[in-house]
Amino acid sequence: MRVLTATSHGESAAWEELWSSMLASLAAEAEDGEQSFLAGGHNLEIERAGDVARIIERLTSR
Repeated sequence: MRVLTATSHGESAAWEELWSSMLASLAAEAEDGEQSFLAGGHNLEIERAGDVARIIERLTSR
């Protein structure tokens, strides 16, 4: 499982840290879980489409 985490939601630093730690916990629940940080906001599939596609391709090419 890959958890894609945006780095900027327009919230406080404390909120961003909490959000990141919650998603890290989610990634840790899977045996092969990994959290990937991508610069951008909530719409990573649009803002960072190439990076999201590469992560998906790596998972599906196993």
